[in-house]
Amino acid sequence: ICIVATHSNMNGSFSRRRRIEGVGSNNAKTESIKDLRRNKRSWLQRIEILGGRRRGILLTTLALMTIAAVTSNNKSPHESKKTAGVILRRDWSRFTELSPLAQYYKDVQNNCDLREKRNQFSKLGMGLGSELHRWTQVICESYSQNSRLRSTMAGHSWIWLDQTSCDATQAREISPLQCYFPSAETKCQTAGTAPLSSKTSCKTLQADLNITTADVRTAGIEFLFSNVSPLVIAEAQRQLRLVFGNKPVPHNLVTVHVRWGDKVTSREMKFMPIEDYIDAVKSLAKQRNSSDAVSVYLATEDPKAVQQFQEKSPPDWNIYVDQYFHEVKKHRQMDKELWNQAVATSKETKGRAGLLTLASLLVAMEANDYVLTTASNWSRLMNELRSAILDKECNGCTRMIDLQLPQALLEV
Repeated sequence: ICIVATHSNMNGSFSRRRRIEGVGSNNAKTESIKDLRRNKRSWLQRIEILGGRRRGILLTTLALMTIAAVTSNNKSPHESKKTAGVILRRDWSRFTELSPLAQYYKDVQNNCDLREKRNQFSKLGMGLGSELHRWTQVICESYSQNSRLRSTMAGHSWIWLDQTSCDATQAREISPLQCYFPSAETKCQTAGTAPLSSKTSCKTLQADLNITTADVRTAGIEFLFSNVSPLVIAEAQRQLRLVFGNKPVPHNLVTVHVRWGDKVTSREMKFMPIEDYIDAVKSLAKQRNSSDAVSVYLATEDPKAVQQFQEKSPPDWNIYVDQYFHEVKKHRQMDKELWNQAVATSKETKGRAGLLTLASLLVAMEANDYVLTTASNWSRLMNELRSAILDKECNGCTRMIDLQLPQALLEV
């Protein structure tokens, strides 16, 4: 008898993830009863430093992890059985093999005995990647205070909520996230509410569990995307058919995310010329040692990036441009590069840009190889999904080249 651990790193701590990664990171491991008991003792020692109800939540989760037997699947999601038509290669509606911290978030969010902490989405808004990463920080703060988290809009509509496709009443009474991530936040009938305290913070939890800010973000994104709504999945299927036609997604697809615009003009990140992205794709293709033509999914909203990549990449490459780019291009103002136009676009489209960009993200995750600049929140989001979800399902089959690290992560 063996028990499959739900995370590759069950040795009592969370490892710092590599920033430029190759095959083999975050592999799921099958452990013997003896190994599991040893790891359990290590976790129990760490739990002992926590107190009260938080300790109870952790022990309950550990018990469930010990009892559960999970079937491991070492096949690449891109080697699944052949199906008719073009469909997403993985099921984003259900992901159960969560890491310990992501599982803790799930347990806490479904525990109606806990009080609620409220998170208010800004009326002015920020980029969707920034919004989701801020949410991962707030849920960590809430969890460290032994409370559930529920978001509100405080009398205004969340700018990323598709006002045509999403239920406004549901968004107001349960959570704005409900339309895209049905399991992220639950409304309990008898729960009390309380503001987030400044005395106990996520930093305390990080110190207790010996984890980094990057680990906190990754676990939050992993939990968030463990149940994506049918609406987002259906939109992703529509985009997939438009991008790739009736042909299957290339097995050697490389996703390239280019974020220029205000990120560069504001000096928040260093400008990376398009040649650097092309060279990175060549490097990944060489590592795969395949004779097939290179296929690239270009994820960007910047017309200059699309034009330069198409002009300067080798003529035998197959380049597929993000459908989001085509559908929001008419809303982009080329003379205003000093601010994030995605926010203005979402407001102008009454939130539809939120649905479009989340769906395009799922299409981007069809690749095994990635060229990213994680100084961008959207690149960082792709990398978190790659390492926390895709690599678990395919036994570390993905690769990523990060052209630029965010300064905050370098300092962690």
